[in-house]
Formats: sequence, structure tokens, C-alpha cells
Amino acid sequence: MGAPPDQFNQLGQDWSQPPWRPDRLAELGYAVFVEQKPENSPAEMRTYFRRFAQTLVAAKLLGVNDLHQENVMATEDEPTIIDAETAFLPYVVTARRMTATGVGGALTSFRSMQTQELENNYFVTPEEHAAWQDLSPEEKEQRRLVTYSDYITERRRNDLAGERNYRDSFFEGLETVLGVIDNNQDEIVDMVRDRMRDLKMARVVPFNTMEFTGAIRDYHDWQAPLLLTHDNLPRATRDRLERAACRQAEKLYRVRHLLPQMLNPDLLKVAMVEAVMRRAATA
Repeated sequence: MGAPPDQFNQLGQDWSQPPWRPDRLAELGYAVFVEQKPENSPAEMRTYFRRFAQTLVAAKLLGVNDLHQENVMATEDEPTIIDAETAFLPYVVTARRMTATGVGGALTSFRSMQTQELENNYFVTPEEHAAWQDLSPEEKEQRRLVTYSDYITERRRNDLAGERNYRDSFFEGLETVLGVIDNNQDEIVDMVRDRMRDLKMARVVPFNTMEFTGAIRDYHDWQAPLLLTHDNLPRATRDRLERAACRQAEKLYRVRHLLPQMLNPDLLKVAMVEAVMRRAATA
């Protein structure tokens, strides 16, 4: 597997990873493909919360964080982590509270922070859905329920607090997995070591998504003079890289004859004058 040529690498990429095996996908129930199951019976939701607690303990032990509402999907009978910041974060592993995983968002927030639409982690029982349809305008106004997502958020926030509809199931899941860990510590350590021994390559990003995005952007800006030698860069990308490259006058001067185009010629002229002056000063 790899990636086709693009504006940053015209030779493409070889990731040295094999494609998925159809036979193994079938054996695993095509686990890499998951679908949200937003409507569940009360019995299914009790199972969901038991497994949520068990998943949370595993995430805490492995130092996983960023488990907010956009990164946890309510799938059949259990939550599925569809994105996480990284693993083996020391401050998560050693924290005294499970909230270090960021799971508070997944348990109490069910709307997108950008669009306010319902997120992957929401779910509802058939009875709750029917109750929403039967609510009178007066009842909705009294409970400050303007949209269906308001209602879902109200219902789910009663799962572990308030009415505590599924609190017992959640704590049952915690007690079960903690008991397993307590009674099988040596075996679990050996299992983790065996799994780690089989790893061919690991990538750990020890900072959050925004910081990681910023680091990648900084790297692109640092390499801007060289990146500008590529053809077919999107106009917005070329404009940003040109501005970053002009802050590195000498590096840009060395590749000036290789630039296929320049959107900001005035900036280029200033950078070239700066480069010539710097080269003359060190001659």
C-alpha cells in the first residue's frame, strides 16, 4: 500500500504495508468497518455502558486520551473508539481520574462543537424517541427543548447522573474489568509484552491534534523553498509557501531558477536582495 504522486512528492509514497486480507476481514466480522447504531433497547444500553466502562479502563491503562464525543461511536452493544490522540501518555497513565482520557465529553456531550448536530456517540431507546414525538410545545418550552438534539442531550445526561438510568451497569463494567486485571496481572503484562514484540513499526505523537497540525505546518514552512519547485501546487498552498520561503532568503535564492511560477513577485525581489546582501557580507 502507498499513496499516488501529489504536489509534495511526485514519486508517490511506498508505505511498506500490505493491503487488508479479505479472509481475515471476514473472520473478524469486518471490524474495520463500523456503523453507528443510534437506537437501542434498554437492555442493549445496559450492555453498552458495561462495555464502555471496560473500554475506558483499557484506554486509561494504555494512556489514550482525546475520547470526546466526536471520537467515540455508539455501535451495536458497545462503544467504538474511531479516533484517539495517542497511546502511552504518562500523564494519562498516572492520573488518579479517568477524566484524563477526555472521556467526559463522550459521556455528557452528544452534539458537534462546530455544527451542533448530533454526533457519533448519541443513542436513544425506542421509548425515548416516542416520548419526544408526544411532547407538547408547552412541555418542550418548560424543559428548554428546542431541537431533537436538545432532547437527546437531556436524556443521555441522566444516564450516569440525575436519574442514573445506567449508572449501575457502568460501575458493574468497571468492577468486572478491574477484578480481571487484579487477578491476572502477570498474564496481562506477558500478553502486552508479546503484542509489543510483534510490532514492526510504531508511531507515537506525544502532543494533541492541533499541536501536531501546527508542527506539520511548521515543517512545511521550513521546507517551503524546496516545495515551491513542484508544479501544480494549489494556488492557496503556493501562496502560503511563497510567504514562508521569502523568510528564508538564502535557501530561496539557491532554488530561484527552479521555481515554475511565483504569485508574489514583489516579495521574491525583496528576498533576493536580502540573500545577495547576506552572501556579500559573508564573502
